[in-house]
Amino acid sequence: MQISGILIQTRPEWREQLGESLAAQPWLDVHYTDGHSRIIVTLENLETESGEKRLRRLQDWPHVLSVNLINHYQVDENQFEEAKTDNIAIQEEVE
Repeated sequence: MQISGILIQTRPEWREQLGESLAAQPWLDVHYTDGHSRIIVTLENLETESGEKRLRRLQDWPHVLSVNLINHYQVDENQFEEAKTDNIAIQEEVE
């Protein structure tokens, strides 16, 4: 599994509309908007389409001025499931 952090730049007057459009996509998560012109999203690479192709799709999105990869992480599926299980166990201990 590949997880990528992406910074998307837009114009201030387009930020809200673009943020809503991005949030409606099942293949990415919107995590932060700065209230001005920047939106941070994460992509989880699914086998149906590479992360690189999705980055290109974002670059062609209406009102997107630029798309920058800010973080990329790759882990095999077994490690990812183990990490999720460990995180759930830790959260249960805290509660």
